[in-house]
Amino acid sequence: MPRFDQYLFADYVGSGGHDKSARGLRLVGATATGQLRELRSANGRHWSRASLYEFVCQKLDLASKQGKRVVFGFDHQYSWPLEMLRLASLDIATEWRELIASLVNGDSNIGRPAFDSPRQYAKAFNAWCRRPVFYSKIRQNSNLYEIPNTGTAMYRATEEYAKRSGGRPAPANGVGGNGDGAVGGQTLCGLQFLSKFIARNDVRAWPFDGLDLSSYKDGHLLVELYPTGLRPRSIRQSDLADAACACETLRFADRAGRLDDFLRVPRAVVETAADRVAKEGWIAGVGDEIPDFTPGIFEEVQALLNIAELPANIRVPVRDLSGGATAGAAKPVNVRREEAIDRLVTNGNADAAEYLKKWRNAAGRTGGWDGHMKSRYPDLASVIWR
Repeated sequence: MPRFDQYLFADYVGSGGHDKSARGLRLVGATATGQLRELRSANGRHWSRASLYEFVCQKLDLASKQGKRVVFGFDHQYSWPLEMLRLASLDIATEWRELIASLVNGDSNIGRPAFDSPRQYAKAFNAWCRRPVFYSKIRQNSNLYEIPNTGTAMYRATEEYAKRSGGRPAPANGVGGNGDGAVGGQTLCGLQFLSKFIARNDVRAWPFDGLDLSSYKDGHLLVELYPTGLRPRSIRQSDLADAACACETLRFADRAGRLDDFLRVPRAVVETAADRVAKEGWIAGVGDEIPDFTPGIFEEVQALLNIAELPANIRVPVRDLSGGATAGAAKPVNVRREEAIDRLVTNGNADAAEYLKKWRNAAGRTGGWDGHMKSRYPDLASVIWR
C-alpha cells in the first residue's frame, strides 16, 4: 500500500523576478491511482516562482485538512556544499533548517548579504567573502554579473558520488549558465522558497530529518530529485518531460513499495560522510544500491506529453495503461475539462469534482459538460472556467 496519496514535482528556473512568469516552471501532479497531469496556473499563464509556491502551499494545506500525505520536490539543490557553508561563516554544527534560514536571510552582524537575484547576490557574496566563489562560464553573463568567467567548481557529496558513477552534475557555485551546466542561480532562487516550506509544521525533508524512510510516519515529504538522471532517452528533453518523469518515478516507487530503496544514501557514504549528508542533503536515486525504475513506467509520461503538444480544445484518446496500448473503446479526454477538475479539487470543491468525473466516465458523455456544469453549479463558474 502506498505511503502517500499525492505526488508533485516542479521543474525550476533561476532567471527573472520571483513574480515573473517563466516557461521553464512546469508542475506535474498525480494521485496514487489517478492520471498524471500538468497543473497550470489559474490565470492560464506560466507559473512564477511566487505563484508556484502559493499553489503548492494550497495543495499541502488541503491535503493536511483531508488527512492525506503529499511527497513533492523541485529541481534545484536543497543546500550548499559544506565548503561553501564554511565560506559563509556558518556554524556547521547548526541544524540544516537553521543553516538555510541564515543563508537566505543573511547575517547583519558579520555583513553577509541576504539572498537576492543570482546576479546581485553572486557579486555581493564574492565581495563579502573576498574570494571568487561564484563564477559564470558564459563570458557575457560573467561580465553582466561582474564575477569571474572561471572558478573552482564546488560540489556536494551527492554530486561527487554521481560524477564517479558517470553522471554530469553541475556545481553549486556556477551561475548565469543559461542551462549550460550551471544550477547555482536556480538554487539561490529556490532556497528562498524552500526555507518557507521547511518552516511548516507539516513538512519533513529527506534525508535531513532521518536517513531511514520508516521514521517519516506523518506529514508531507520533501525530496530532491535530478530529473535528467531519471528521464529515459526515449523521451525528448523538455521542462515538462523532466517534471513528469520525476513525479512518475516517485509515484511508481511508492506504489511498488520500493520508495525505501529509492530514498537511500549508499552505505559507504553513510559510513564516511554522514555529517555532510546531514547538512548538504542527497539526490534521491543517486547510489549503486538504487534499483532501476525506468523500464515500463514512463508510458503515462509520454501520453501526458502528447496531450501537452496539442491545442487545449483538442480531444485525445485516453491510453489503456494496463496494456500499454490505446484502448479500442477509449473515451476522449477534453483538456479544459481535466483542468477544471484539478481546479475544483484544489479549491476544495470535491463534490463538484467527483460529479464532473462521473460525467466524464459516463458512456457517450464526451461533450456538453460545460453547459451542464454551468446549470448545476452556477456559483462555481469562476473556478471551473478560466
